[in-house]
Amino acid sequence: MWARKKQKGFTVVELLIVVIIIAILAAITIVAFNGMQTRARNAAITSQAGKMSKYLRSYVALHGAEQMKSQLPVGGSPVTYCLGTGYQDVVEGAAVGCYVNTAGQYNSSYANLDSLLQTWGNISVSSPRVKVIIDPMDPPIEQSAPTLTYVSSAPTYLVDGKPNVFGYISYILVGENVDCGNNPVLTYTGTSGGNFLYSTTSGAKFSSSSSAGGGYTTCWIYFHPDA
Repeated sequence: MWARKKQKGFTVVELLIVVIIIAILAAITIVAFNGMQTRARNAAITSQAGKMSKYLRSYVALHGAEQMKSQLPVGGSPVTYCLGTGYQDVVEGAAVGCYVNTAGQYNSSYANLDSLLQTWGNISVSSPRVKVIIDPMDPPIEQSAPTLTYVSSAPTYLVDGKPNVFGYISYILVGENVDCGNNPVLTYTGTSGGNFLYSTTSGAKFSSSSSAGGGYTTCWIYFHPDA
């Protein structure tokens, strides 16, 4: 009689090794894909903020600083408004706004500012919405468009050591210590003698960064109406 040939298959250990290898490769792929998504989202946000900065500076170059300042809100305290139109609302049931923080304060649009920007081009916002959860017990920080903060009277705000009427375009990027991709970056350096100190000469790539809520970076593009 012919001897029956012995069949040899995979052992349980071999199958487990294959499964583990596939799982590791899948995990690497997912991490790489998520990283690509984050970079693409940050690039879109950076581009949107840079476009708004370009529009504001172009308006000043064409019409002058006084015309620009006449269209901006006034007041001793800083005021902040959304830049652009068509952004996703972040506060349901309230006036349409593009930014809300953990204290429930949010920013909305300003008609004069929108009209001013529209003289230079399309201001429809395509920035992705960013949500940062700092503490599960607190509301998240959310932003769907860049904002402009403007200080029309600044006796206690010093920029590079000088009292300054100034503004900055603010936006949030996902991840810690992310390059803001726009210049000049405004950074807060502290207080002295009751003054709030800022710098544009530090060569910083970002304004501030936080490891809370998975990590995020706050970017401020310095804008001076007279510059």
